[in-house]
Amino acid sequence: MRERLSIMLVHHDRKAEGSAIDKVLGSRGWVAAARIVLHIIKDKDGQRKLLAGKTNMAGAAGLAFDVITAPDDPETGLAAWAPGELAETADDIIAAAAAHSKTPRKSDSAAAWVRAEIQAAGGALARAEALRRGKDAGYSEKMLDRVRGEAGAEATKAGGTSIWLVADAPAAKPAEESLDVE
Repeated sequence: MRERLSIMLVHHDRKAEGSAIDKVLGSRGWVAAARIVLHIIKDKDGQRKLLAGKTNMAGAAGLAFDVITAPDDPETGLAAWAPGELAETADDIIAAAAAHSKTPRKSDSAAAWVRAEIQAAGGALARAEALRRGKDAGYSEKMLDRVRGEAGAEATKAGGTSIWLVADAPAAKPAEESLDVE
């Protein structure tokens, strides 16, 4: 017996950059199995849009809407749909947002900071010292450990001390205090 059945899965998108398909959390199998994947996205002007991220059905045009308060219940929101259909896709909005992003990621500034600190120390800095300085600069230990590789720094051990190295740092002997561990 064949049933007419629809299943709707609602979730939050990943925060990382990528295509609309990549924004779906979990396995790509969720996207592959779906007939249509819709995203609610705010464009750079703050307009909410319901757009197709993937479809194997014809006629999946996007729609714009605002959330308004229900006239009879101030705690209930309603979708007020704008007239007309949108030709853009979720990928169009995601790409435009990435291109116009005004806020750099904190990890980008942390990676630049790690690289600069190691270079200023002559190319080698004890991890413990980097973490101490990083804490003073407002970066967490987890953040610094995560961005070390993005900064182009290698981790090694010297006499039981974890050292971060930048190979292309200006040739200079590292300062003694940069290798000391308390």
